[in-house]
Amino acid sequence: MLDIKDISVNYGGISALSDVSMHIEEGEVVAVVGSNGAGKSTLLRAISGLVPITEGKISFSGTDIEKMKPHKILRLGISHVPEGRLLFGKMSVHDNLLTGAFTLSSNEAIASKVQQVYEMFPRLKERCSQKAETLSGGEQQMLAIGRALMVSPKLLMLDEPSLGLSPILVEQVIDLVKKLKAGKQTVLLVEQNVRKALGVADRAYVLQTGKIALSGTGEELLASESVKKAYLGM
Repeated sequence: MLDIKDISVNYGGISALSDVSMHIEEGEVVAVVGSNGAGKSTLLRAISGLVPITEGKISFSGTDIEKMKPHKILRLGISHVPEGRLLFGKMSVHDNLLTGAFTLSSNEAIASKVQQVYEMFPRLKERCSQKAETLSGGEQQMLAIGRALMVSPKLLMLDEPSLGLSPILVEQVIDLVKKLKAGKQTVLLVEQNVRKALGVADRAYVLQTGKIALSGTGEELLASESVKKAYLGM
């Protein structure tokens, strides 16, 4: 589905990504883990077209997208939930969902998709008229994911969904990812919580200083001595 070959990204002459290659197959949950500043968020922004790549290719379902505008990449089926969620705090839960429906062509299609999101996340339906800023951190993450799902993405990219949340809410977010996985949603998960990310991922990549250091199944990387030492405190 997604094929990335030797991409590099520079910020003001400083390398953020260097010769990064990876792939994602339909229906997989693939995690990208690593320390803060490793280039994880830059990778998602490059896929979304939010930052230009200096070298390499990005192909999605057979279409080269590395030079496409972000709105065209979204219409192809890549939806990006950014770090920090970036909700409209003064707007209701329902209206926040509607902001994610701009690619849908009819009121009937929009209403149907909203209903699907509410079925996946009943908590959002219960709070549909509340302002987004009044939700808990876990509920806000549900809303950010629900908004991204409004376009029925082929690939859902989640950037640090557990960042800043309490341990209980982190578990809620990981449960959301498990629910997406059970529904066969293809997910690219960027996450600093290495243990949680590898526990839910089919496959994973370890990013260090802008380069892929390791790759394998989630289980393989959890068992890796270098991963244990560097990220799991073991």
